[in-house]
Amino acid sequence: MKIEKVEILQKAVPFRRPFVIAGGETTLCEHAIIRIITDDGTIGLGEAATMQSYSDETHTGVEAVLKEKLIPAIIGLDPFEINAIMELLDKTVEGNSYAKAAIDLALHDVIGKITNQPVYQMLGGKCRDTVPLAWAIGIGDIDEVASEAVEYVQKGYKTIKIKIGNDPGRDIDAVKEVRSAIGDEIKLRVDANQGYDYDTAIETLPKMEKYNLELIEQPLPREDIDGMAKLCEKLETPIMADESMFGIKDAIELIKRKATDIINIKIMKPCGLRGSRAVADIARAAGVPCLVGSMPEMGVGSAAGLHFAIAMPNINYACEMIGPEMLVDDTIHPAPFFKHCENGYLELPTGVGLGVSLKE
Repeated sequence: MKIEKVEILQKAVPFRRPFVIAGGETTLCEHAIIRIITDDGTIGLGEAATMQSYSDETHTGVEAVLKEKLIPAIIGLDPFEINAIMELLDKTVEGNSYAKAAIDLALHDVIGKITNQPVYQMLGGKCRDTVPLAWAIGIGDIDEVASEAVEYVQKGYKTIKIKIGNDPGRDIDAVKEVRSAIGDEIKLRVDANQGYDYDTAIETLPKMEKYNLELIEQPLPREDIDGMAKLCEKLETPIMADESMFGIKDAIELIKRKATDIINIKIMKPCGLRGSRAVADIARAAGVPCLVGSMPEMGVGSAAGLHFAIAMPNINYACEMIGPEMLVDDTIHPAPFFKHCENGYLELPTGVGLGVSLKE
């Protein structure tokens, strides 16, 4: 069996509400959907999800590197040889993990369809039947943030994440108001998206801890590993690495230097499911729990994240594959495991491969 053709479909998807993080506002996600087509007609779907307030890859860059470098490198290869293909792509061009992730996802989808099994089975089988979700709320007017938190708690979410990082005083007030609005039984996490320096973080975050935070995500710039380690030592609330963790080497460094208590695995960053599994295995060997984050992806990427979360034993926190609820996504046919996304959880994927199909 050989890879005969790869098609790229660009898709611009608006957010239902503008999404503001410390890095800026995003109203539109511009993603690339790819279709790997084999010589027997099997089609595998992949997605490269870039968010410009977060990622260093753009949709135009993804399309260019796919067309010019990555797709030509895999034509004629056996799709079952994922390890060899992904190693080849790393030798073909450095970085560009999002573009490579699209290929990785599509290869897994192809293999699942050919072997008549879901992707989570290819990753070692299920560890759970459902995945709880955390609803993420961007920076905004505090009353509106608290109102949105209440809205999604009423829908069934048991974990709320609010974005912080631009204004320490406002951030403390937001945490206070959201905690008051949702009560003590709902888990509350905060995400600074690198917005604080160390001095600001060590002054601000302890004032938030009295509101019973579940975790604090990426308070410092990506490269400040020493600062992250000091926060892990000094704060009672677990620190989670996101921007500091793009791949296998980052995971090893963070764990070695005790610079994170939890790892957020976004499957785009380690070049797809193969790399994400390696990160999860490294974390599990070190006793570090993980969760599955989101860029957020549309239906194809979110389905891949769900398969991964179903299969990895050390996914111990509510995950964030909420793209189908955050975005106006009309790309895939409704998948049954997304029907409860608005209610705060996802179900075991059905069907073979990723279990989703495109609306032509």
